[in-house]
Amino acid sequence: MRSHTEWYALWSGQYDEEFIGLLAKLLAAFPGSFLDVGGNIGMYAVRVSRLSGCKTICFEPMPRNTTRIRQNAQLNGVEGELEVLEIALSDHEGSADLVLREDFVAGSQTGNASIAISNEADGLFERIKVPVLRFDDFLAGRAEKNIFVAKVDIEGHEDFFLRGAEKWLGQNRPVILTEINNWFYLKRGTTSAAAFSQSLPRDYSVALVSNQFGKYLLEEIPVEQLADLKGLHNCLLYPPEKSELINSVISYGASE
Repeated sequence: MRSHTEWYALWSGQYDEEFIGLLAKLLAAFPGSFLDVGGNIGMYAVRVSRLSGCKTICFEPMPRNTTRIRQNAQLNGVEGELEVLEIALSDHEGSADLVLREDFVAGSQTGNASIAISNEADGLFERIKVPVLRFDDFLAGRAEKNIFVAKVDIEGHEDFFLRGAEKWLGQNRPVILTEINNWFYLKRGTTSAAAFSQSLPRDYSVALVSNQFGKYLLEEIPVEQLADLKGLHNCLLYPPEKSELINSVISYGASE
């Protein structure tokens, strides 16, 4: 009850319904495993698995969060379809400081965390050491390659993940739902526009995705405009050859 993510879902019975529903529809259009980078307590990983019936590979470096993900998977009967890895994805292999942010200050045992950004941004938050891996290196040791849909929400570290997944991006050409929070990029001394323009394949489209009156809206914007966004925004990143099928998925609306 001290984590905003959890108390709101407990009170309302809902959490990002439109985006979770959209991911399930995209998985129907692009069959394969679902990749969740930044799993938190499994709000996306568990529910997308249950809605889509697809296997989910979930990366979440915070140990108490991963414990909660596994509990939630068991409660929802999808533990067999959900693989949880207690690893942070970035552009190198090794270790990094994970900053336990506001939820933990409020007394929660689970919640929002980020790879260390700067002394100004991270303040006196508690830190723990976590293992770090490139996604391309992770995939190199596995036979499973059919990952075409992903959600990436790692508090301003998204471009590091993309650089560490360059081979996957080039071969699989995935569709990625990501959250843009410009505060994190500004505290890093850069902008989301600069970060994504340097890490995304050049031909990828960037579109704001929203839901109004049960219908999805996709507004394509130049990557340069990401830095102008105020507040939190969900964006879809996708290659041009998948645009037509994505738009057909979007046109069905969230309520169908």
